[in-house]
Amino acid sequence: MGVYKLLSFESRRSAIAASVVIGVLLIVGGLLFGLLTPYVFPPQASLEAVSIDNLFRLLLVLGGAIFLLVQGTLVYSVIRFWVRADDTSDGPPIHGNAMLEFVWTAIPAGLVLILALLSFWIWSDIIRPKDDELTVNATGQRFAWSFTYYDPVHDINYNSPELHVWPNQ
Repeated sequence: MGVYKLLSFESRRSAIAASVVIGVLLIVGGLLFGLLTPYVFPPQASLEAVSIDNLFRLLLVLGGAIFLLVQGTLVYSVIRFWVRADDTSDGPPIHGNAMLEFVWTAIPAGLVLILALLSFWIWSDIIRPKDDELTVNATGQRFAWSFTYYDPVHDINYNSPELHVWPNQ
């Protein structure tokens, strides 16, 4: 297969079509992999666990899809553009493509920005104290812990060497 064959219109069109089909299949496979993964999370012991588990599932789906897309492209490229051992010719001269470089920089940057905003939103929801929560300050010492509880009725703090929590607080 010569350079002309690789650069011909029909060859490029079929390579692009095959790449798109394989890419779509790999992305769908990654999405299915992430969505159909057995639930390996521990039992949810807090209200925050639901949002954290959903964020983890989203990251797993996106990471699986991207991994399969990159690996599929790599395998396709190795098979499609295999060079025989006796072929010592140089490939065609290829120069930069500004639009392609912009797209493959903008898509990951946008994806990272969206994931960062989503993570920050979930984190800020988790750390916001609820109305019925009891705040306990824990202080680590050399061989012990001390816990401070605030009593809003009497406006005083109680110190204890033991952690006590009340239901639904």
